[in-house]
Amino acid sequence: MITTSESADRGFNMYPVFNSAYSFLLGSVAGAIGATIVYPIDLVKTRMQNQKGNSLYSSYGDCFRKVIKNEGVIGMYSGLLPQLVGVAPEKAIKLTVNDIVRGIGSTMSENGEITMSWEIIADYKFKVKLKDNS
Repeated sequence: MITTSESADRGFNMYPVFNSAYSFLLGSVAGAIGATIVYPIDLVKTRMQNQKGNSLYSSYGDCFRKVIKNEGVIGMYSGLLPQLVGVAPEKAIKLTVNDIVRGIGSTMSENGEITMSWEIIADYKFKVKLKDNS
């Protein structure tokens, strides 16, 4: 049986790969759950914004009621799949990069705790980069 120190001596360790894959999976699930919860509100908002002179809905509540009445509860989630395709990977990448940067920051500090500068890099730098590219 090979111990962690023996595999480190060989120069190859699978733990960071599995850890990143785990973070990626959790980020995908978290992004998908968040998008699914918020999607009905986003659908109503979009339908209200798309009314151009033809006011089908008098308020957000009216729009919500009419969608439920005419399309059912499933209608509140029409178009969810493309949203999930976009949101889940974005959240997964953000969480994975955040974990990697925090890991680097904690190994570079003397006491193993992440410093404020690494906190800022992990939390804000990648958010700005993602928003610039989208």
